Amino acid sequence: SWTLTDSNTRDKLRGQVIEALDTDTPFEAAFPREIPTTQRLEILSEVLLLFLRSLTDGVVTEAVWAKLEPKLTAYEKAKTQPSLEVQRSVVQELLSSEPYHNISFILITSMLARIDGEITSSIRSPEHMVQSRTSTSSRAGLEPPTSTRPTATLRRKTWSRQPVEHQDDRRGHLALIFSDATIRAPEVTKEKDRDSLRHRKARVLEMFLPS
Repeated sequence: SWTLTDSNTRDKLRGQVIEALDTDTPFEAAFPREIPTTQRLEILSEVLLLFLRSLTDGVVTEAVWAKLEPKLTAYEKAKTQPSLEVQRSVVQELLSSEPYHNISFILITSMLARIDGEITSSIRSPEHMVQSRTSTSSRAGLEPPTSTRPTATLRRKTWSRQPVEHQDDRRGHLALIFSDATIRAPEVTKEKDRDSLRHRKARVLEMFLPS
């Protein structure tokens, strides 16, 4: 879910960001001053997702994924997990067979690390704390008691509303969203297999995000 829910505003801001990219203009010029940091991050992330989804071969190609997935599956079944450094090395070695895609992968994971850092900073800002209290107060009379509300799934959590102590959950959510746009893999039909594939792909991105 997004904190900026007005579709007209979202469309306008998204268009301004794309225009800034086309004209090599700083992103700051694409946003009115009153747009808060969290909503700017949402728009920039949405534009990045649009770009990644438009790539025919993705960043991690289907050919590379065909070699990588069996290794990830073996790690999942192993009694002793290889270190994170070893797993990263395996991914990097396979990506190195496609240099341009390898460079793109490094850039994408760097962008995601920057987004995660900006989200953390915005959560800690006084502005965000005031907005959170105001938002909570305005919804208090409309929402059912907590005990009767359905538990939110990982896919529906809002990054900007994650407490700082749940940064690992937010990072996993970030990887889950962007991995599907970044990694190309054959379609699977069974729901269980789709779920395993989705989280396996997310793991590849997550292991390159700072802890």
